[in-house]
Amino acid sequence: MSTIDIDRIELTLFGVSPAAAQSAATELEALLRQRLAGWRPDIAGTAPVALGNLDLGRVDAAARLDAPALATLIADRLIAQLDRAFARPTAATEDV
Repeated sequence: MSTIDIDRIELTLFGVSPAAAQSAATELEALLRQRLAGWRPDIAGTAPVALGNLDLGRVDAAARLDAPALATLIADRLIAQLDRAFARPTAATEDV
């Protein structure tokens, strides 16, 4: 069994009410558990990797995202960053 241990996710949300931010955080936790279950079994059992800070970009608050939509956006961007961080070597690199 492999696990992904996230020590902390810190987001800066401008123009989002504290209640909406808390709701999005709750949604995000459940969504990440669901989406990361079984993610990348090829790296299971490898040594821990510290990723440091990841920039997930900006979102225009004028879009008026609700908590589930905001959580989905954050999860999509986080998982894309994780995929890039653990990208498989290219064939040219493997042949060297």
